[in-house]
Amino acid sequence: MFPQIPPELNDRIIDHLHDDVCSLSACGLTSRAWLPSVRYHRFGSTVVTVPRLAAFRSLIDNTPEIGTFVQGFTLGTHFPGFHRVLPADDSLLPAILTALPYVNDIQVVSFTWNTRFQAFSQAYPALQHLTFVNCMFPTELAHGFPLFLATFPFLRSLSLQNPSFSHPGRNWEWDETVPRPPLTDLCLTRVPGTAALCHWLRSASQESTIKSFTTNVGEVWKAEQALHVFRCFGHSIRTLDLTLDSYSGLAAIFEEAQFSIEGCTGLHVLHLELHLHGMCVKTNSDLRWISVILSQISSPNIHTITFSLCADPMSDYRGLDSECAVRPLQVASFTNLIEFDWEDIHTARMKDPQPALVVKGQGLSDSLRSHLEALGLLPLWSQSYQFNTSY
Repeated sequence: MFPQIPPELNDRIIDHLHDDVCSLSACGLTSRAWLPSVRYHRFGSTVVTVPRLAAFRSLIDNTPEIGTFVQGFTLGTHFPGFHRVLPADDSLLPAILTALPYVNDIQVVSFTWNTRFQAFSQAYPALQHLTFVNCMFPTELAHGFPLFLATFPFLRSLSLQNPSFSHPGRNWEWDETVPRPPLTDLCLTRVPGTAALCHWLRSASQESTIKSFTTNVGEVWKAEQALHVFRCFGHSIRTLDLTLDSYSGLAAIFEEAQFSIEGCTGLHVLHLELHLHGMCVKTNSDLRWISVILSQISSPNIHTITFSLCADPMSDYRGLDSECAVRPLQVASFTNLIEFDWEDIHTARMKDPQPALVVKGQGLSDSLRSHLEALGLLPLWSQSYQFNTSY
């Protein structure tokens, strides 16, 4: 009798292959005992495009146990400026959803909204996470979207990113008589009519339920939208994920729109990310706004601040091969982060309580640590984490 590896050890080994599709497929063909772990990673978060819907239905019809592993279902992929429609076969999407009984997270990407999406609420009345990304909403059907949200009485997380409407200047009609889902997590990016949405959500009860808010601020009108959320839910927001995109400079956001997070009086955790469309050098005026943001924190409960910078990679010359010489932003190295005015940042943090500051960057953090030590700040530093990531 051959010695057997404990099943839990097999699971740990396969866990390390969670993002390697080819290796997971090979493991699935190796042993039946490995199939549950392989399918957990292979189908746990499933993305299906319109051309593959029929093939995916055939797969789950022939192997129905696969459907029990799907917890996150994404319909569509991102195509800039292009919006797909559901297939003409009205039975296709409902049949697929029926075969996926344990889905609790749905994402719809680059689609044109219509009433056939009601199939989601019919299949998953207890759904908790819902996301719409780059979707088009015809004006004549826009009133149906709030009604659609009302069909999820247990919805906890709602993400609306870059919606568009067939007629500019029009948006959703938030009827106060329509029931509101008990949201705790809210993500809004380029959403028109944010004030009306916030009023609709807030009027659900006297006690605000929004505990986490995610947004991207890069223009004056986006800053005004975020301020609407802060005014309505600032006292209840515990976690704020804020991305500042300085493509046209941040001065207008802070000076013209008077952007501030001071209204988030119940904040516990701040995740701050700066997108710098230029070089990370001391002369870049956008760098100074980091200390301004930190000085705006008014919550007595703040305990963690996470900061990362995505900038033009000065040492990456691959973009020069293209006609427009555009290079994608990348997470800055710890060496580049030396360019910040850390004395100002430290002064902005000198409040009671003093939150832990977690700095994300690429490469070794020795250079930044040496710089902070030379400034006499290192002994006062709470935390500095190294993340070898890419943007």
